[in-house]
Amino acid sequence: MKALVAGVLALVLLAGAGASARQSDPDLDALMEQYQWAWNKGDAKSLASLYGQNAIRMQTTGAPLMGKAAVEEFFVQAFAGPMKGTRLSLKAGRTQRVNADVRIQEGTYEVTGGTGAPQRGRFLNTVVREGGQWKLASVAPVPDTPPVK
Repeated sequence: MKALVAGVLALVLLAGAGASARQSDPDLDALMEQYQWAWNKGDAKSLASLYGQNAIRMQTTGAPLMGKAAVEEFFVQAFAGPMKGTRLSLKAGRTQRVNADVRIQEGTYEVTGGTGAPQRGRFLNTVVREGGQWKLASVAPVPDTPPVK
């Protein structure tokens, strides 16, 4: 019985979320374009400027980076090492408006170039308005995993 109630509740919540979810948001599209531009230039400082002061960025290993300064230091090291010369391509999926100052956005990413194989996956970002500007409050990239055989 509990499973049935939980299932019905989940369907109701999903139906409500779908009604207010949008396929794109011009403000968030601009933020994604700035993110791609900064990444593709290897500009850690510009990339970190898109994050909020207390942002959390999950690494693909699952370890969190806490705060804008940690995010910047991570990208300084990454662009000088394993991510040097890489190119990022982002594709927005759905955007959920939580309230006037909070959005949740999902989509896909692909990192190519550099010395490694291309990396692909999905992302889930929480974006908040800080001082009149949209900033990344949390970023969670989820790499694709090969199918289990």
